Amino acid sequence: GCADDKAVYPFVHDMIKYYLGEEPSLAQVDTFVCARPDDKKYVLEHLEQEPEITVLGSSSDDCACLSAALECYRPDLLLLDGRGRALFDPRHLQAIRNYARSGRVVLLLDRADTQTAEDILRNGFHGYLLTTSAVGRYARAIRAVSRGEIWIPRALLARVLVSWLQG
Repeated sequence: GCADDKAVYPFVHDMIKYYLGEEPSLAQVDTFVCARPDDKKYVLEHLEQEPEITVLGSSSDDCACLSAALECYRPDLLLLDGRGRALFDPRHLQAIRNYARSGRVVLLLDRADTQTAEDILRNGFHGYLLTTSAVGRYARAIRAVSRGEIWIPRALLARVLVSWLQG
């Protein structure tokens, strides 16, 4: 098919409208892309419907709010929006590293490359999800990281290991 990549599928109707100037003739399954603010809101609001997942709260990008939220809620797993890399600011990192000693951290990112994966691992985080990931991947990633696994694609993890071995 023309959309066999899950990251492309949600955009097929938009591509048909844009390039062909037509309305798609087939219906599309609802697909949420967390890079879109409304879709992200929907996914995060509905994560709690997944068995074994309880959403305790949320925090803004403010470092003081993040520290207070971690202290107040003490979650088993922290799902952080890491877009824009402001998260890698030293003030944020210290609060998150302190939390990561006893909890698990997964980042939401727009893109990931070898350097980003290295930063994630060096800072004690446990994985990432692309904002274009299918909704089901969020629940699978949260469960996997909760079991102690690292959620980084194998090919990217292999590149990180090769980089570290050669460096």
